[in-house]
Amino acid sequence: MGTTFGSPSESPYLANSGRLGDVIAAIQAMGTYKFYKLSFEGWADRITANKNQALYWKNVFEQHAEFFRLDGAREKASLVWRRQYPKRFHVDLEKRLSVEEFQALSEDQKGRVSRDPSPPTT
Repeated sequence: MGTTFGSPSESPYLANSGRLGDVIAAIQAMGTYKFYKLSFEGWADRITANKNQALYWKNVFEQHAEFFRLDGAREKASLVWRRQYPKRFHVDLEKRLSVEEFQALSEDQKGRVSRDPSPPTT
């Protein structure tokens, strides 16, 4: 559930300089990367090329539940939009598998399956 803020000054968008730009950067990276869910360190590396910013990005993801979700263990983050797609996108083949193709994969092979990336805009 998202966070409700009592006043505009409590909004993470207003309280943190550059936050809107960071949220947009995260949405872009998380929407198009082949895997829909990564650790905070993984997303920090993908978004800013600096794994040391993992704690910063964890805070961004937690403070903006309108866009991001954490897994049950609270160790990985994903984009809400991508979680709506079925988990049948083969990252190596760059295609969505049929249900039958997915079910025929071994457990190891299923590790290379993610949710569809967001469609490109024209």
